[in-house]
Amino acid sequence: MMENKSFCPAIRRAAKELLHGRSLHAALRYKKDFLLKPSFAPAYNAALLYYQAGRYPSACLWARRAETQGCGEEKTEALILGLFALQAAGSPRLGQEVKKIQAVTDPWYAVDKFVLTFLSGDREAARAQIPYLLDTWYLNVPELAMVMSCLLAQGNTRAADEALHGHLALLHESPYKQYARAEARKMIRARISKRYREKLIKAYRYGHPLIEEK
Repeated sequence: MMENKSFCPAIRRAAKELLHGRSLHAALRYKKDFLLKPSFAPAYNAALLYYQAGRYPSACLWARRAETQGCGEEKTEALILGLFALQAAGSPRLGQEVKKIQAVTDPWYAVDKFVLTFLSGDREAARAQIPYLLDTWYLNVPELAMVMSCLLAQGNTRAADEALHGHLALLHESPYKQYARAEARKMIRARISKRYREKLIKAYRYGHPLIEEK
């Protein structure tokens, strides 16, 4: 049977449009919940769903509302989501706004802090965070690509290789062998190919679950 090469992209487009449509529909529900009873969870969830649907200005707006309603870690979560929405929107404000994340000292947010710093274009500040990051966290493939991009831009091939081999060693210990092999191949390719690294970095999107409403 001859394959219709335009069929698969059409399916992918339709699936993406369906997902975005569902995200927007759900965002409207959370907006209504917020208007009835303003609180952190519905504002944050609306922001996250707008972000997932590619409606970045709306995501920024609702992330700010969530930050206003939140306290403690909630404010940090909303700040991070808002910064990722600014980045995805290509806003020139990102370089200034991302400085707010530097005040966050909770190690739980170290990866998000590094990624946002890197994506804002401040490679020097991003590089300064790498030693702690590699000592403390397992990074996914795009995040590791950012680390290697920082190091290789400085000509530090040895550190880039060490970052790669450290992650390959962790994958070797994984009980999920098929997944580990696939991840390892991507990581190795990201080390070898600048074009692949750039592709991974460009496609990076913030991932976070919806917040349960109390």
